[in-house]
Amino acid sequence: MKTVLHGGPKLWASVLSTAPLQPNRGIFEWAVQIDRCTKGHVFLGIATQDAGLSSNFTDAYYVGVDKNSWGLIGTRSLWHNKSKIVADFGSGFSTGSVVLMRYN
Repeated sequence: MKTVLHGGPKLWASVLSTAPLQPNRGIFEWAVQIDRCTKGHVFLGIATQDAGLSSNFTDAYYVGVDKNSWGLIGTRSLWHNKSKIVADFGSGFSTGSVVLMRYN
């Protein structure tokens, strides 16, 4: 298990796996444990290698902000290309949640 800490207030941050998911190769599942998240302001999701995470990375990047990523925020919204696609997706998550992610 990997642990990531984020200490910056009002800053977005993203953590990416170093293992790519290959399309059409089955179902991929992983779990994310949320140790601390007081307002549900954590995004979980997937991004392509073309997502804005390398040379053009800024503190305003989160999964779901561009056309190359999809992000689910703990307050139950699904985001893609800087737009809220679904406003009431799932049951939400916050401190203590374990979220099962599935890519098919």
